[in-house]
Amino acid sequence: MKDDNKKIEEYSSPWDALDFWTKFFFIGTAIYCGIILFMCVLYLFK
Repeated sequence: MKDDNKKIEEYSSPWDALDFWTKFFFIGTAIYCGIILFMCVLYLFK
């Protein structure tokens, strides 16, 4: 566990450790899932 903490401390935050495409993938996936959930809610409650 101590080694893991040291690796994280090398970056100002875990987010900074991710490269551009990893961030792009996570943001894209989050938006895509959010849109699907939003459409499902609209469909169920219309």
